[in-house]
Amino acid sequence: MKFKYLIVAAGLATPLVSHAADESVAFGNCAVIQNDKQRLACYDAIRDRSIAAYKASLKSGASTQQMALADLKTDIKGLSGKRVSTAGKVQVVGGLEMVFLKTDEFDMAPVTMRADGLPREDRKKLLNGCQMVLCTATVVGTVRRTPIGFELNAESVAWR
Repeated sequence: MKFKYLIVAAGLATPLVSHAADESVAFGNCAVIQNDKQRLACYDAIRDRSIAAYKASLKSGASTQQMALADLKTDIKGLSGKRVSTAGKVQVVGGLEMVFLKTDEFDMAPVTMRADGLPREDRKKLLNGCQMVLCTATVVGTVRRTPIGFELNAESVAWR
């Protein structure tokens, strides 16, 4: 029965996750687990993350544009006021005032992310787990112009 849900979740994951390759890597990581229960738990976790990302994107009635982080970076000036969903690596530098959404740890042109409107547990994870080690997440938020450029005002985060 759970296998059917896994297939449904895998189908949902494709349009939800900006980088389908991330999901392929996650499925590949599960596939090599020898223990049946651990392997199934790994697949279930992928399903749960996909469903959480989908629900987060539906949280608001506003239309959400799914896009790759590279596209968000390229087109950010034209997206001011638009609600977007993108996946990437999240890093906090110092505190919640400096949160970056990156393609990888070497990304020197990250998207600045405003995180103070996120639920407490997400802010706690950012501050305690996403500094030295980058956290992988799908972020839903609105692009806005600031005095120093553009940022993604995060409304919800689905951690992976």
